[in-house]
Amino acid sequence: MDAIALVDDLRARVGGTVLAADDDGWDEARAPWARQVLQRPVAVVTAADAIDVATVLDVARAHGATVAVQPTGHGAHDALDGAIVLRMGAFDGVEVDVETRTARVGAGVLVGDLLAALDGTGLVAPSGSSRIVSVAGLVLGGGHGWLSRLGGLGGQWLRRAHVVLPDGAHRWIDDADPAMRLLRGAGGLVAIATELELDLLPVADLRGGALAFASEAARVVLLAASELATAAPGVALSIDLLAMPDVPALPEAIRGRSWTSVHAVLADVDDAVLDGIRTAAHPIADAIAPIAPGALHAIAGDPEEPGAAAGWSAFAPSLDDATIDAIVRARADPSLAAIVAIEVRLLGAMPAPLPTIVPAPSADWLVHCIAPIPPGGDGATQRSAVARLAALLAPVTVDATLPTFLGDAGLERALPEDALDAVRAWRAEHDGDVLHPSRLPR
Repeated sequence: MDAIALVDDLRARVGGTVLAADDDGWDEARAPWARQVLQRPVAVVTAADAIDVATVLDVARAHGATVAVQPTGHGAHDALDGAIVLRMGAFDGVEVDVETRTARVGAGVLVGDLLAALDGTGLVAPSGSSRIVSVAGLVLGGGHGWLSRLGGLGGQWLRRAHVVLPDGAHRWIDDADPAMRLLRGAGGLVAIATELELDLLPVADLRGGALAFASEAARVVLLAASELATAAPGVALSIDLLAMPDVPALPEAIRGRSWTSVHAVLADVDDAVLDGIRTAAHPIADAIAPIAPGALHAIAGDPEEPGAAAGWSAFAPSLDDATIDAIVRARADPSLAAIVAIEVRLLGAMPAPLPTIVPAPSADWLVHCIAPIPPGGDGATQRSAVARLAALLAPVTVDATLPTFLGDAGLERALPEDALDAVRAWRAEHDGDVLHPSRLPR
């Protein structure tokens, strides 16, 4: 590939912004949100419209490159050698129709922007724990969030999508098009979405917040939480076993502290459902209260600045004594000090009426961890701790997870082989090789 000729072609034909290695701001433009991944694309394009997207695909095919769509840079996985990174920030429209309970959002819209637009409407949309991931990433990646037990994984909220296909054709598609099933989970592997139309759900009483307990209460809190595996669909729950390092970069209020935190969102469910957890141990703080959709991101307090981290996740069939004991022992293991959070998230039954390649979770719980890598660190300590945690919990977990919790893994940990075969077949039939095969095993 002649990278100079490719960039010249892009600059001559694309109406949006084109950056390459010789441009100011290149290092920041090519960097993903997850800074442990060093991306080396040949160009970064911020498309102005769907015609630009089609042009980028045409240029990539002509020069033997691929196109990797990254609305916000979350979920980065590989170096993207030989790829054009496509940013979608210009697709930033949000339209909410309260009467039809639908929303239309551009592919660059953040979850927080959509949820804020729903404040006061009595409606909710798919929501992860962070406000700064894109709606497109959450929905097309089959993401799990606060309201997944109520409305399903991300793709289940998708009514139709405006896409640019590998051949450059762009149109709205719905369930009459076979590509729609693949789009709910395979996202940019089959087409590039520029706009999404989502179903919204009515919720008259939305509550959320956190309960905080001493770290020593982790076992009894997890045991009480286990009773909620079959709770009403409006109950969302995660239990975090937290151990913060004593470093100046952290706020003084949490620096060097350890505690157990229960994060909950309740959609039309009385918060008495949490009384079993409240009585299991004395809460240090109880902040469950009415909440607006636009404030849901504040519950987990996810970081909003780019950073590097190692992580792992796996399904846990149940929160029985053996599973709880294994998690609590792991949290107390000094060799796992690099892991700041071990999260246990309630999955349980969730609706899946729409065609999708993302299977319903095979377990009631998901175990997840995060080990931040400090600036300038090589991540070896963090990756070693994460690998040790995975090994310690292997007897009580299943080697599978959700598509948006893959960490460094490929889609084979989240999608069955027949789903992967369907994606490969569609790409082969529609010249989809121009779309970068991120996370798709060969």
